[in-house]
Amino acid sequence: MNACTRIDPKWKPKFILIVTTKEHDTRVFSRVNGRIENPTPGTMLVLRAGKELLATPQKALKGTVQPVKITLIKNDSGVSFDGVMKFVHALSYTHQLTCSPTGLVEPIYQVC
Repeated sequence: MNACTRIDPKWKPKFILIVTTKEHDTRVFSRVNGRIENPTPGTMLVLRAGKELLATPQKALKGTVQPVKITLIKNDSGVSFDGVMKFVHALSYTHQLTCSPTGLVEPIYQVC
């Protein structure tokens, strides 16, 4: 944040800082007609209101889907938590080689 004021003391951009990980043992299931199945792609479960959620943007091709754990660290922008959830979900569809959503948010998928 201090780097921005070095460029221009009047410049005070608003930041949203999000941490994502798949390094956890949490699994998500849905019950359909008495059967346990993977959740529908695009399912988002709020763990801590306004702070943490599990997202399953992708369809499990084999086995059990592993959700992405998303933690909102900082939100200076005033965007609602629902807006952040929709933005994160939309980023899962931005892969250049497939129209299907990726398991990680695309910018992070590219880094890995």
